[in-house]
Amino acid sequence: MAEYEYVEHMSQLSGDGGDDADVMCPVCRGANLTQTGANVILCPKRDCLRVNVMGDGITLADLRSNLAEVIYEHEQGCAGDGTGDGLKFVTREQFGITTLVGGCAESGCEHIVI
Repeated sequence: MAEYEYVEHMSQLSGDGGDDADVMCPVCRGANLTQTGANVILCPKRDCLRVNVMGDGITLADLRSNLAEVIYEHEQGCAGDGTGDGLKFVTREQFGITTLVGGCAESGCEHIVI
C-alpha cells in the first residue's frame, strides 16, 4: 500500500470515528493492529510492531488519533519536494523502551506517535 493510500485510509477513519479494530499497522500496512489486554499493541501478521503500553493507558483508539495527528502535521508542514519516500513509520528501541516514530526522508522531520 502506497503512502498516499495509507494516509487516505487513516484520514477516512479519523473522520468517521471508526472502530478501534480499524487501525492498520503503519509499519507494514499489511494487517490491523491488536491490543493484548491493556499491555501490548502489536501487528499480528509480521510482528513488525510491538509496543508495551502497560501503565501508559494508551489504547488502539489513542494510537489511531496519534497517527491521524502525525499524518495531518506532516501534510501541513512537510518541507520535502515530493520526490522522496515521504512519511514512513518505524519502531525504535532506546533505553529499554520501544516507540513508534513517523519520519520523512524528504524533509528530515520526525514525530513520536507512541
